[in-house]
Amino acid sequence: MGAYNASQFSKQYSERTEKNLVYITQTQERMEIARQFKSELMKEYTNSLSNINELVDQIRTEAKSISPGNNSRIKEIKSKLFSIASEIEKCKKSLEKEINSIETETPNKDSLYEITQLLNSMMGIVALPYEMHKEYFKNVGEDKRSDENKDLTKNDLQSKAQIWEETAELRKLICEWYVQGKWVTTYTSDISDGYLKKNIVFGFLSHMRNAVCHSGDGAISILPLDDGVVIKEVLFHDTLEGQEFALLVSTGELYELVEAIAKFYRNSPIGSIDKSGDLKKMELNVKNLLNTEKNKVKVPSEWIR
Repeated sequence: MGAYNASQFSKQYSERTEKNLVYITQTQERMEIARQFKSELMKEYTNSLSNINELVDQIRTEAKSISPGNNSRIKEIKSKLFSIASEIEKCKKSLEKEINSIETETPNKDSLYEITQLLNSMMGIVALPYEMHKEYFKNVGEDKRSDENKDLTKNDLQSKAQIWEETAELRKLICEWYVQGKWVTTYTSDISDGYLKKNIVFGFLSHMRNAVCHSGDGAISILPLDDGVVIKEVLFHDTLEGQEFALLVSTGELYELVEAIAKFYRNSPIGSIDKSGDLKKMELNVKNLLNTEKNKVKVPSEWIR
């Protein structure tokens, strides 16, 4: 991937996100198999404990019923029976300890936190393409538009995008979730005559970008944890001057959303826009700025290693 090839960045980043999604999904499947195995193991352990209790009681009952008299051999056998019962009880206690450790087991700190990784991917796939192709989301100066979009406004670009198959696919998911009550918006830019606007895909992606980039009221919130370990839901919230956007999704729905946004950016015409010229110009400007001594101020020596 070339350092300045914005189109390849968009495509490969979304593809990488989808690969991560597949890995995470497989990880969840493995975790579910492990949970089922644990449940079956618990049943077997519980049955084993019950059998051990019966065995110990039976051995002790048999031992007590023996009347050895003066027969030393029978006395030895009776003593061994009680000893065996004691050893079995020790095994039982060890087994109970193992069962307790299984019941209270929590994920290792070094294990994969798949939802956290997915959120990191979400931040990249929502924020970076938005910043590289901002003319699709807000009105920007002609100097900040891609060469092929120099003469087109945000409204022109969004209107053209309505015929894209990728826009229709993502809009279908977004609208289904809206009807199901998974998200809400009071932004006037999203609504017209009591309906969601046709360009709601770009409005939705803008709100998602704001949620992952802003702090305060507009941000991501991780909602109730299960015993402090498992993330259940994620809230995306964007506010401006009393207007609000809020999306609340389960972890499973978050997978679906990341995949849908990745496909949109990877396959739509946005993903084929080359902004390498703009990025080269930006790099040159930044290098010149870094090499300009007059912009530097003094730093206390004790602050430097």
